Amino acid sequence: MKRLAAGLALLTLILPLAGCATMWGVPRNTTADLRRLYHACELYAEAHDGLLPATMEDLRPYIRYSRQAKDYKLLVSGEFADLQAKPQTPVFRTRNRNMDGEYLVIFGDGRCGKVSGDFK
Repeated sequence: MKRLAAGLALLTLILPLAGCATMWGVPRNTTADLRRLYHACELYAEAHDGLLPATMEDLRPYIRYSRQAKDYKLLVSGEFADLQAKPQTPVFRTRNRNMDGEYLVIFGDGRCGKVSGDFK
């Protein structure tokens, strides 16, 4: 009985933490994933004469984890040099909003931030 009570007490501590990790469908390592995707874009552009991928599917060979492709949305196309010229351009965003109604976005200059607007 003591083991059961201890197990339940432990679960009440762990479950809320696990729920926060993926709340509203946003993965726990979102910022790191966005940075990896941005780097994958750099690698893709390097291999394709400076062009950005047209779809997330084009990035698959440059992404280590398949989860990254389905949890994020690519927002730009064109040339990678254009991103650096326009650092405020959003490149990727999370597919789902967080509890505050915001998307996590990575911009053309490689920095991450939260944005509450609508994106295509």
